Amino acid sequence: MAITLLVAATGQMLVYPGSVFQRQAMATQGWMVLNYARNADQGSRVPRFGVVERVLERAVLKADMGRVSAREWLGIVETIAQGIP
Repeated sequence: MAITLLVAATGQMLVYPGSVFQRQAMATQGWMVLNYARNADQGSRVPRFGVVERVLERAVLKADMGRVSAREWLGIVETIAQGIP
């Protein structure tokens, strides 16, 4: 879901830029997708500390890196929607 939202935010169907081999390598490091998106053509749509990053940063992590559950993610989205930093 986080990747789908990232695609919607950037308008880029190819989340990982570059050749097929580069994209495959990047996909194995999915938790870094925000950095990869930031360096792509529409990277300006993922500013550092912006809404997109704040909503997605913990949702794209590996489970053992602190990925949020769906319930926790909803809480993050609701907090941001209310304008709470």
